[in-house]
Amino acid sequence: MTPSGCVYIVIVNYNGWADTIECLESVLRSTYPAYRIVVCDSGSTDGSADRIQAWAQGRPMPPGILTVLRSPVNVGFAGGNNLGLREALADPDCEYAWLLNNDTVVDPDALARLVERVQRDPGAGLCGSTIRFYDDPDRVQAYGGDTYNRWFGIPRHIDTIGGREADIARYVEQRMAFVMAASMLVTRSFLQQVGLMCEDYFLFFEELDWAVRGRDRFHLAYAPTSIVYHKSGRSTGLTTTAYNVRSDYYMNRSQLLFARRHTPAALPSIFLRHLLVLGNSVVRGRWHRVSMLARIYADLVRGRYAPGRAVARV
Repeated sequence: MTPSGCVYIVIVNYNGWADTIECLESVLRSTYPAYRIVVCDSGSTDGSADRIQAWAQGRPMPPGILTVLRSPVNVGFAGGNNLGLREALADPDCEYAWLLNNDTVVDPDALARLVERVQRDPGAGLCGSTIRFYDDPDRVQAYGGDTYNRWFGIPRHIDTIGGREADIARYVEQRMAFVMAASMLVTRSFLQQVGLMCEDYFLFFEELDWAVRGRDRFHLAYAPTSIVYHKSGRSTGLTTTAYNVRSDYYMNRSQLLFARRHTPAALPSIFLRHLLVLGNSVVRGRWHRVSMLARIYADLVRGRYAPGRAVARV
């Protein structure tokens, strides 16, 4: 099967123009013939949008292939992607959108393999790639997506396949709770029936929320030969060696928000986990984490992010 259909490639940028340009350079080497690129600058303060447009003007590319949208404020990961998704849906020729982290570099046939996979399976609404570490390209960060422990609110990358190379796609698709947002193809049908991303999360858990909202009508797919290299943590500030209090706040906040909406029975066990984190933070003198958790629960009590308030509509 030769994959076909116009794809809008949506890339959110926030103060990361150098990574975004490297990502764009790799996207422009794609073997897939029918695509347009939408870069959504989410309130950057480093002149990102101007730098990206200057780069585009100095590089030969087909007219109209790249659009740079600017938001005056940072609207978060979901809000930034939704800007691009609305642009995609306004084009009747658009059949798919490829949400791609700006801190990635893609293989030339990564997009073609994603489209090929969903065209073999009309029931698939979201499809993921094999995500490899940019700095260690022989090592897999995630096979397509993540599992999710509902009782503790913890997502985990599917990073091992246990020798199941011969049937890797089926094995991963049976385990994945959601597609990893570093590379996620979404069909037009999914967007029209399920809606856009929920912007309440701002950062983290929006892709899990999306998958859960669509699970009665669509299932998840994985394209093993779609290869994407990820500078893990570059856009969020959370890595195995670095800590970012803002990202930590949104990770825990979104964890609670998701549980409140979709798995309320798990709230007591998640609360217990947070108590353990709180106790550990007090013992270690990490008062910034104590303050962070207090803010999250104060917001929850005041209803500052009530369920269903900001599910984006088409």
